[in-house]
Amino acid sequence: MEDDVSSSVPSDAAVPEEDADVDAWEINVSTLEDLTLSADVAKEVTDIWKAYVDTFQSEQSAGEAIFNAIFEVAPSLQSLFVGPRGVQALKFVNGVSSVIANLLNPSALKIEVETMAFAHLNYDITVPRVTLFRDSILDLFETEMGDAFSAWARDGWGQLLSYIGGALIWVRANFSDRLRVLQESWQAANEVGKRQMTEAEKQRMLHQSKKDQKRKDDEKPEKSVEIDPEVASTDSPDSSGSSFSGQTMQTVGLHPSNKVMTSNRCSRMMGTLSRLCKRDTGPKYDIETGRKDKDAKKVQEHQTTHAAKAKNQTHHIDVPKTFDEMFQWNSAVMGLSGRKWMQEVLNCFSAMVEHISDTKRLQQECNVVSIRIAKTSGDNVNLSEFKSCMLAALRSLLPTTWDTNHELAWNWLWDNIETVLKKTMGKPLLWEQSLSTMLANLSDEEKHSYRVGLYDRYFAAVPAGQDYFKQSNTRLHFIADRATVMSLELLGEPWHMVDEISALGLRHVGYGIPTEMFSPFIEAAVDSMKRFVADQTALQAFSWSLGIIAQMLVHTVTEGSTIVMKAINNNSHSQLQSAVNSAPRGDRFNWVLIVKVGTQDISPLRWAIESGSLSAAKAIIEDLLTIRADRERYYYGVDALFLRHPDIVPIICSEAPLILGTFLEGLVWRSRLTKDGLRRVNYYVKNLVIDAHGHFSGALQALVRLGDPKIISHPTIDLVSNRLWHGVVSRQFMLSKLWFILSLVILMVSQTLLPEYRESFEVRVATLVCRILTYLLTLMVLLAQHSRDIVVAYMHRDTVRIFRRIPVPRYLTEFYHLASLMLMICLILMLSYEPFIYCHYSEADWPSEYCPEYDHNGGFVYSVFAMFAVGLHWGLMADLAVFSTGLSAFVLVCVHVGSEIGRFMFALMFLLTTFASAITVLDHRYEDMKQFSDTMICLSGITLRLFEDDFRDLHSDPLLLTAVFGFITASAILLLNLLIAQLNCSYVYIYQNMLGYAKLKRASVNVQTLAYTKPHRWHYFVQTLGLKTPLEFNEGDVGMAGGIQVLEPQNLTVVATDRILRFGGSCSQDLEWPADNSRSAENEEEEKLAALEHLLHSTLSKFRRSKKHGESRSGADSDDPERTNSGAWSAVSGVSGASRAFSD
Repeated sequence: MEDDVSSSVPSDAAVPEEDADVDAWEINVSTLEDLTLSADVAKEVTDIWKAYVDTFQSEQSAGEAIFNAIFEVAPSLQSLFVGPRGVQALKFVNGVSSVIANLLNPSALKIEVETMAFAHLNYDITVPRVTLFRDSILDLFETEMGDAFSAWARDGWGQLLSYIGGALIWVRANFSDRLRVLQESWQAANEVGKRQMTEAEKQRMLHQSKKDQKRKDDEKPEKSVEIDPEVASTDSPDSSGSSFSGQTMQTVGLHPSNKVMTSNRCSRMMGTLSRLCKRDTGPKYDIETGRKDKDAKKVQEHQTTHAAKAKNQTHHIDVPKTFDEMFQWNSAVMGLSGRKWMQEVLNCFSAMVEHISDTKRLQQECNVVSIRIAKTSGDNVNLSEFKSCMLAALRSLLPTTWDTNHELAWNWLWDNIETVLKKTMGKPLLWEQSLSTMLANLSDEEKHSYRVGLYDRYFAAVPAGQDYFKQSNTRLHFIADRATVMSLELLGEPWHMVDEISALGLRHVGYGIPTEMFSPFIEAAVDSMKRFVADQTALQAFSWSLGIIAQMLVHTVTEGSTIVMKAINNNSHSQLQSAVNSAPRGDRFNWVLIVKVGTQDISPLRWAIESGSLSAAKAIIEDLLTIRADRERYYYGVDALFLRHPDIVPIICSEAPLILGTFLEGLVWRSRLTKDGLRRVNYYVKNLVIDAHGHFSGALQALVRLGDPKIISHPTIDLVSNRLWHGVVSRQFMLSKLWFILSLVILMVSQTLLPEYRESFEVRVATLVCRILTYLLTLMVLLAQHSRDIVVAYMHRDTVRIFRRIPVPRYLTEFYHLASLMLMICLILMLSYEPFIYCHYSEADWPSEYCPEYDHNGGFVYSVFAMFAVGLHWGLMADLAVFSTGLSAFVLVCVHVGSEIGRFMFALMFLLTTFASAITVLDHRYEDMKQFSDTMICLSGITLRLFEDDFRDLHSDPLLLTAVFGFITASAILLLNLLIAQLNCSYVYIYQNMLGYAKLKRASVNVQTLAYTKPHRWHYFVQTLGLKTPLEFNEGDVGMAGGIQVLEPQNLTVVATDRILRFGGSCSQDLEWPADNSRSAENEEEEKLAALEHLLHSTLSKFRRSKKHGESRSGADSDDPERTNSGAWSAVSGVSGASRAFSD
């Protein structure tokens, strides 16, 4: 499906073939040929490898077992394996798995082994070491697998390991020098600009004002001269005394103020730039079009003006200092700056150079470049032009080190790249058109049959794939459709699709998809599509495009499958701790926060939370928020965590609230030492208070939305909430409520006090004024607030439906806002029945609220609305209870208990209705219970003990008396006692979290009030917190900034050990942290079980080895039954002995 690189090595490096009649296990270091294994042997090798890996808990453990077996035989080989042991073990297993996957494809196996060999060029690999390495692995397989390790499997593994070892030696002997030259020269070429950029930037800033003035004077860009490519590619400028402005386009002639234009400057230049400067005095040619400038006089005058100004400037000139800039310079002077395809190659050239030793990756990059070239330039491409500019740029950047070896190495590099590019040059456009036509012509039935056939073929080829495709059929069909469409999108939009495919690969890292699953999927897709398409060009395009996608997914999954991601996929707390323990201390936070491949990245922590691996997520949170220290610095990952995930608190609250307690505990440090009964405590809450821009953080809002009284009562959140309340919120909240208090006072005065003195004219005037103020101060404000909130709610569709039909703004579901809306409605109705308005025309002594016409029509109605308005106004005043936590807790308890009273009232109303209806239909002589309404009143009075009549009046009606006694029994005895029990249970439950609910109420007020706090007041409050001041741990031990220090009573919390893990030794950030022997009780049992499993596994392996050696002994040993039985008993007892020793 993919075009392979025909030869990843040059022809001049080939050596004569050896005799064919050689030992199969011979390590061939004279040539590199294909390794062909029979299907049976390849199957045995594959099965042994899978069985071996499955024997261990993880792939990392399997790799570490191989390393241990090798190092036991040859401890000196440990010097070859640098870096964390866990990382090296996982890389080893992944590398062997990639080789095993290509056993039946000799050409692909050769490419895979070549890639592995290029990655080991820096290691001193010899034949004896390969032999030792091979024999150690074979002995390990024999020990671990026992009888399953057959002769065919042993022979196959021996041939494979010998083949790999010979390839490593052969590639190193033939290509190490060449690749070293490429690597060193490329690094040196890119560092030229980095070394001189700082000085150049300073120089450019000094002359920025002069350059701006020159740009204003120069209305037309100057023309540049066309330079002979041969001249430009042989000499290089002397960069010892130059400064570069960093503007590439200015260098190639788009800004005239940055060009070399005077003979004084020409005398300071060398090589190509000197020739260019000397030729620049004559008529010029345009770089892009090559046309001669017709206005030579104006150009000459322009040059003369700048030459005069140049005499007072420094001797520095702007010369390219990076490869990209020097390449563009040379392409400009060669007259090739208009080649768009060269820019596409240049954008990917760095990746090609860096992956020249990875044949598959080089092929992938070249395939993508070929698509981009086709989309920009079509077929009009001359690849040798890029080679000329590339060599000229490198010679210019490396004038002192460039020699014949560099020339050969870079020519060899480009020859390989050019070979791959030419294979597909000009085809992507044709393929895109054919593939688009093919997909458009497929009917819906054919597409459905294609998808069904794809999965049938895939599951038949790879049965294990069913364990990863566990979704519904509709989801599987969506995946197949998306893969098919991506094949066309890659040919049409390669720039966008490269990033999208990389992001898709990172998601597959989180899914834990093995890389060997991709190629069979592509093959199944192509085979299924062949049934409906006869156009071979379209099928070739489909296969080629899907092959590129598979290549990109494989390398993304391979690079992104770190040991941390493996631990997350297994959801193992101990495995993740073991993984991060391998990280350098300076890069430990990044290991659990970012996995980057190309331009895309994924967060292991975010993926652990999203995938439900909460045990691994908890381990990551614990590791990030553990304070570690050496002699030079402290390491605390809270800032790195919030820098990577500013919304980490909302994420945890919504997706993983179970680990929220662990997160909050990690923000607190408590001293083990006390003084005067007080303990020093540091709360690192900067990121809970402010975000990266200094604004109020959304952490508290997320915690309020969670609504957990226990979480909100955590000391960390309690500290933040109280500091916000006392620092900025309480004053502003009180000021916002003053108008409401004043409006209540005015309403009470106008409705209850002044009407008693209505005979006085002044009192009537004051009453009118108070009414007007009530409507202006209260009604207008409420009307404006609710109108705004209702409009915003409907615009953003923030509504809930009542009766499943009517949308209502969501904010009205809160009692306070609903009561406020009802108060507004009552005030509107009061205004519509306002007596001062009705009596305006009927009374001569106006203002007056009493007139005959109004008293008969609306006086009572107005009083009803006024009554509700006053009651609602007082009810809304309960919001001020937030100033006292205790009072607020009591109010909240009353609200929560009110639901029980509501259920009691419903049951009581049911009994009243039932018995009143029954008594009404009864023929009796008691007049007060003849009507239904009268009976309801009587029964309610009996329940509330307000019934005044004597029960002896009912003696004459036994049935009526019985019904009344039944009602009393059901209501007064049953319901009332049940209400008391319900209230008691509800209060006990609420009382446990009473303060928590009160703190939750205050936190919600904090969030609402800070939403409209003025910025200057907020910044002043933040400054008073001193979050930029480093906090002391114990006396004289200055730690990190970003926290608040308080003193708490020593008996409030028991602190047995210090939270800070301190380590001695070297303080280098490249070293790992020493092993922490302290174990948490939570993980101790898991580690004990793992250790027991390891002991049992080792003991059984020894038992199998002793059994095998016993079978190979002479017959005399087998004739001694006592000795045989004792040996077997010794092996078995070893297992039990290990168990007893472990339990002890």
